[in-house]
Amino acid sequence: MSSVEFKKTKLKYPQNSTGDLRCHQSTSLNGYP
Repeated sequence: MSSVEFKKTKLKYPQNSTGDLRCHQSTSLNGYP
């Protein structure tokens, strides 16, 4: 995964690390908005 995209995801989804990974994976599968 791109560290930049992951940082964006963490900003969009301020959750624990597990939540960040889940949201990042689902967002990547659906195409980054």
